[in-house]
Amino acid sequence: MLDPRFRLATAAGFVPSPLIIKAILTGAPYPIRGMLIQGGNPLLSYANAGETFLALKKLDFLAVSETFP
Repeated sequence: MLDPRFRLATAAGFVPSPLIIKAILTGAPYPIRGMLIQGGNPLLSYANAGETFLALKKLDFLAVSETFP
């Protein structure tokens, strides 16, 4: 069963950034192993770039789709 905090985000297709970074690092409420980033740079837009960097490195799969080179 999904965590109730993620119910709306799951329906919308995304999880709010602070929650996803914490979930990747801690594995709670469930392990996050992959991520699709579209039209943004989480290292520049999320708070605590160092923690975000560690979380992205921990993923088994990361795909990025960007409109600008």
